[in-house]
Amino acid sequence: EALPNFGENAGEKFKDPWYDPGNVHSLPWAAGITGIGYNRALTGRDLTSINDLFDPAFAGRVGMFLEMRDTYNFMLLKEGKDPEAATLDDIEVATQELIEHRDRGQFRAFYGNDYLDQLGGGNLAASMAWSGDVFALSVDDPNLKFVLPEEGGTRWTDNMCIPKGSEHIHDAHLFMDHVYDPEVAARITEWVWYESPVAQVQQMISDHAEEADDDVLRDLATDPYVFPTTEVTENTHPYRNLDAEEEAAWLDLFQQVVTG
Repeated sequence: EALPNFGENAGEKFKDPWYDPGNVHSLPWAAGITGIGYNRALTGRDLTSINDLFDPAFAGRVGMFLEMRDTYNFMLLKEGKDPEAATLDDIEVATQELIEHRDRGQFRAFYGNDYLDQLGGGNLAASMAWSGDVFALSVDDPNLKFVLPEEGGTRWTDNMCIPKGSEHIHDAHLFMDHVYDPEVAARITEWVWYESPVAQVQQMISDHAEEADDDVLRDLATDPYVFPTTEVTENTHPYRNLDAEEEAAWLDLFQQVVTG
């Protein structure tokens, strides 16, 4: 009852998610896609595949993610495997492949959000990338492009939660409800370039674009990765829902990759 805007304005696909049935513990903040960002001026060609990140021509100029789930999802998709059905054996094979490519100098580094500075600054020819980041950069540099690999990408949702023991729960609910106001949600999306969980936002941004005669907003309102089309959605995958033991095992293996 403290969140009337969520019940009224949230899109159906953002209600009752697999990771939090009934939205008991969280509310979606924004959704996006993990794919490939690249600098066309440095690659000399368009990229279409996860295998492009392993092209020796780009050795030392490729970025991978410190986000364990994203990186393993890419390795699984590269081998034609369903990330949701991945086994520990699959992850062990992926780990060894990552280590082999790392040791021969394919990757510049494993990055968090700082990959964006490296891509925008010309230090990376290609990198795993989050969709909205690359679109924001491409406004100033059209050589920077985002692509959903032909093998598929990862679709994810960032969420708002209230930590246990918080003193200002009422304030937190007020904020959560505030960002589900459609006008507020549209402004947020126009800044961050990630899909809003508020159903009306795409049309509102389209209306704003016409009112302001703004081509950037037009591109945003029609972008198939910000507001995924059916074709895009069908070629994206969620993460494997790991139990505590599985997560610990996957993290132990991934540490071998990123700390070597």
